[in-house]
Amino acid sequence: MDKGYRCEYEVTDEKISVDVEGYDIEDENPSGISTSNTCYVERDILIVDSVQKKSYLLKRAWFGGMNSRLGTLDPAIISKFSANDYFEAGDGKILSMLPSVPKVEAIRIYSEAISDYYRHPSVLIKGTEDQLIFTLNNERKEVEAEINKNNIKKIVLGDDWNSTSNNTSIAIRMNGYFGASFIEAVDYTDIYKYVREIMVYMQLYYPGKFKINKMLLRIDGKNYLFVSKFTRPIKYSDRFIEFSVKDGLLDFLKKCYINMPYRDTEGATRNIPYIIINKYRNVEDNFLMLFRFLEVFYKTQNPNYRNRELIQKAISDHYKEKDLSDEIKKKEAKEIVELRNHYVHRGYYIHESKLPIRFNREKPTPKDYVVEANVFWLRNKIEILYSTVIDVIFTELLDYQEYSFRNIF
Repeated sequence: MDKGYRCEYEVTDEKISVDVEGYDIEDENPSGISTSNTCYVERDILIVDSVQKKSYLLKRAWFGGMNSRLGTLDPAIISKFSANDYFEAGDGKILSMLPSVPKVEAIRIYSEAISDYYRHPSVLIKGTEDQLIFTLNNERKEVEAEINKNNIKKIVLGDDWNSTSNNTSIAIRMNGYFGASFIEAVDYTDIYKYVREIMVYMQLYYPGKFKINKMLLRIDGKNYLFVSKFTRPIKYSDRFIEFSVKDGLLDFLKKCYINMPYRDTEGATRNIPYIIINKYRNVEDNFLMLFRFLEVFYKTQNPNYRNRELIQKAISDHYKEKDLSDEIKKKEAKEIVELRNHYVHRGYYIHESKLPIRFNREKPTPKDYVVEANVFWLRNKIEILYSTVIDVIFTELLDYQEYSFRNIF
């Protein structure tokens, strides 16, 4: 803070980067010899943009290289730094007062998905033949639910607004938000875990719609705009999507926090994001993830379950797309387990797409047969597992017997 440097910065979807003129990173190297293995400490960097009237506090910025500008009237050494997390404000002095590791008391996440559900109760619009009246309430209209579990004190849904006007136009921006207050304050470095958790729950309730527009962290009683590039966003969909259950969003979220905690827990729940949010690029990995979810879920209940038994039970109890006979269910379970064993022990390549289905590992039996393991056959097996897993999530973990979750695999 004793010396300022001219800089240029850039904000992208992945990070914020800054080129600092006149700062030679080599001054931090006592040996004076820099190699590709030389490590420089991460640091906090305050950027003050007087033109845009914005300031950014980069947290744990890392050194990204150095270059020089020579042969000009203003030669300079330029050091580049980048960060995934930063705070933003209009006044740099406010950001400079933050502690090195801020403790977060509450979080508020703004998203159009909340607006779709909550419908902006703080803004009333009334039209007549003679007038169009906008009533903007300064008092936030929030609804809340007590959780008091897993460091979540309570959750809220609310909305607020901001307006701008000039001689020719008036603009009103309405915003819906989800909020959570914590039983014990959380290091800002761990806030991504809480963001990830609400992303999982919102994806189950309103798939493809929870796009984070803005995030506020309450620190020492004040709200700070915080941006984190660490958490991968949900793939947004423009199509119309119904809410997955008839329960209200607040009741659904409360049930998720209490019945299906995701953050810092073990078990099948940890695999849910890879099933409904960040799927793998190839079908084989997706198949194994779905299988793993069912394996962990059922073996947590009974460690003695064999894979064929648990897959057959899962299909019998939770695959509701088709009215299958018991024999067909046994056949599907057997083929799914054989495919899983082939992938795990022999790899993803299936010679000539011929997968042997054997009933005895030691010797052939009359019941053995070979399936044509082409893309259509594999797709069918994945769809069976996917439908089964989704039903387990809603009926077993969340206790919903009726739901309409639609998330194209």
